[in-house]
Amino acid sequence: MALLLLVLAAVAAPALMPLVLKRQAVVRAVQHVSVLEPKAAPLRLQLDELRRQSLVAEELRKAIGSDLPLASVVEGLSAALPDDTWLDRIEINGTEIRIVGLTTNAADLIARLGRQPAFAEVRATTANVRDNTLGKERFTFDMRWRGEGSKS
Repeated sequence: MALLLLVLAAVAAPALMPLVLKRQAVVRAVQHVSVLEPKAAPLRLQLDELRRQSLVAEELRKAIGSDLPLASVVEGLSAALPDDTWLDRIEINGTEIRIVGLTTNAADLIARLGRQPAFAEVRATTANVRDNTLGKERFTFDMRWRGEGSKS
């Protein structure tokens, strides 16, 4: 009986050896991780901050690609506005533009802006008010930036 148990142990030892080696490797890995983890804690905070900053940078890249070219908007307005018109305020939000100012004839100005290919959906948002001291009309127009040379 002892001989049978000895033969069985001799046959089972090579079969069980990979399991013993794997267990030993796992024990060493856990020990290694437990030694490195306290050293990595400060780096983990820096890594989290770096990830957060990379997300902010990616959002900024997307925003830069979708923002209006402000110089082109001002240039387009300069080309479209007659010499007797001046602007008090320009507000830009995304592709939406609001201009407030004075002109001789607000109806002609809105028609003129509507013919510009870079501006779409030009509309007066408030009633035009005549300023008798200046002989001009005060206007507020909203429009959407379509882009240069666009016909859509």
